[in-house]
Amino acid sequence: MQLHLQVCRFTAYALTLLLLAEVTQVHAEFACFNKLQKLFVFGDSYSRISFNATGPQPSVSNPYGNNGSTSANGPNWVNYITGTYNESLILTYDFALSGAVVNNSIVSSNTRPDLVNEFKVNFVGAYGNASGLFNPERSIFAFWFGINDVNISYNSRGRDTYAEIMASYHELVLQLYGIGARNFLFLYVPPLQRAPVIASGSNASTNIPLMETAVREFNSRIYNMTQTLQTELSDATVFLHDSYATFDKVIDNPGSSQETALLRDTKNYCTSYAG
Repeated sequence: MQLHLQVCRFTAYALTLLLLAEVTQVHAEFACFNKLQKLFVFGDSYSRISFNATGPQPSVSNPYGNNGSTSANGPNWVNYITGTYNESLILTYDFALSGAVVNNSIVSSNTRPDLVNEFKVNFVGAYGNASGLFNPERSIFAFWFGINDVNISYNSRGRDTYAEIMASYHELVLQLYGIGARNFLFLYVPPLQRAPVIASGSNASTNIPLMETAVREFNSRIYNMTQTLQTELSDATVFLHDSYATFDKVIDNPGSSQETALLRDTKNYCTSYAG
């Protein structure tokens, strides 16, 4: 099911700027953006740049190492942070995979990619304990999960589904902390109830409130997790970006951002936007 919001490609610009300026910083020990050296990304198609950890590695000549298509049919927020709005040379290791969830044993089948696989197989499999791979103070680990988790479960989840997902999410972040990660960025799930497939679907009157409730619950749990992490990890910095508000703002008023001002329809599916 195609759940990408129509403004996905265009909000990449705005999202990047907002990531740098409008995040909630739970703890302030980050060396600051202009000293950032490495970006590690875990997520789904909203973050995918088709990096292969076994291929050429990020370098001065190619900060992505190797990369290919994105779901935006053009640059996404990872590309813009790395190569457009960066204030230093940023080497980016992007493990995001289309369709990924946090833990496929909770909401899907073992054939769907997940954070467990991205970390334990792709990251650890390629870099071991990451010794010498990054400077903790000048590296940040970004996570954008929940879009597929919510899409799969919004109308059929059990009472404890999201609690189980967050427990797994939390544990994997702690494992990254254990190998040296000290700066973390989390992003909220965007307002999926406004995606055309939901908002204009045949069961819209039922699915819109179900989806909105699910997204808000999932985001609330992300917020709570960031608070817990900062309490547990006193020497870490935790950032939380409200991508829900970012998407809402642009969908309501494309002119609110210079980068999206040319959009004319943010409510219906349009193949031109995906071209």
